[in-house]
Amino acid sequence: MVAMVTNSETNCTPIPFSLGKCKTRVAYSAKPARAVKIDLAAIRKLVLVEKGEIIIDTPILLVIKLFGIETIVHGFGELIFKQSDDMDTMEKIAKLIYSRLLQKK
Repeated sequence: MVAMVTNSETNCTPIPFSLGKCKTRVAYSAKPARAVKIDLAAIRKLVLVEKGEIIIDTPILLVIKLFGIETIVHGFGELIFKQSDDMDTMEKIAKLIYSRLLQKK
């Protein structure tokens, strides 16, 4: 699946990303089509606003739980969704993160 989001707040260009099984075929992952850097501080705030949970917080990645799905958020842009097959919710999470919380490299 390939989706695209636009950040209307900052007028960023649309960000295409792919969503599918990761290399190990154990989990799903979302990857932006271009190099990005995710603002992890903004993700922390987003998780609180969306009434989610921060499970692990490090300088290079976060493990969060949003909308019932545990997600690894890498600072370099990849999202890994653990133990879920709910494509609609995974896409919702990816769009939320990619549309609002990106920093250009």
